[in-house]
Amino acid sequence: DCKYALLVATAQPESRRDHDEKHTGHEDKKEKEKEKEKRDREKDLVQAAVDGTVNVLGAIAENNPGIIRVVLTSSLSAVASHGGNSQPYSEFDWPHFDDPAVLPQTKAKVAAERAAWDFVKKLPHGKKFDLAVVNPAEMMGPVQHHHHGPATELLCQLLEKKVSSVPAFILPCVDVRDVARAHLVCMNNVNTIGQRHILYA
Repeated sequence: DCKYALLVATAQPESRRDHDEKHTGHEDKKEKEKEKEKRDREKDLVQAAVDGTVNVLGAIAENNPGIIRVVLTSSLSAVASHGGNSQPYSEFDWPHFDDPAVLPQTKAKVAAERAAWDFVKKLPHGKKFDLAVVNPAEMMGPVQHHHHGPATELLCQLLEKKVSSVPAFILPCVDVRDVARAHLVCMNNVNTIGQRHILYA
C-alpha cells in the first residue's frame, strides 16, 4: 500500500582493487595502463549509479502501481561540481562532463539523475509516477550507525587531530535532518513534482 518511494543512496560498483592488485605490479605499471584503469573505474562507477537507479525505478513501475511519487536523492555536485563562479548556480545548472575538474563521483551522480528524469519521462501512461529530486550539499549531523561519510570522516579526523595540518578548503554543508525534512516536503507537496531542490545551509 505504499504511495511514495524514496531513493536515498546511489549504487556503487563492486571493488576492482583485488583484481588490480593481483594482475598488475605497482612499481612497473606503465602510465597508459594507469590511465586506462582510471577510465575503467570511472566507467564502472557511472554505470553502477545509472543501473542501480534505473533498476529501482523499473521495479517500481512494474510491480508497485500504487506508488504515485518517487523522491530521488541526487547531490549538489550534480548542479555545480566546483566553485569559482561569478553567477549563482541554480537547479537549472548541470556540470559539464568534459570539464577536467568534474570528479568521477560527480559524473555518477549526474548520470544517475539524468537517467531518472529520462526514465520517468518515457513511462507509459498506466505506469506513470511523479518524480522530485533533492540535491543536498555534504550532509552533516547525527549518524544512526558507526559509518561516517567522507565529509564527516574528514571533520572527525580534524577534531581528533589525526591530520597534521588544517587544509584550506570550503565544504558546502547541510544538516542531515534538514535533508530528511526536504524528502518529506517532496513527498507531500505537489509543487515539488518535476523539480530539483538544492539543499544547502
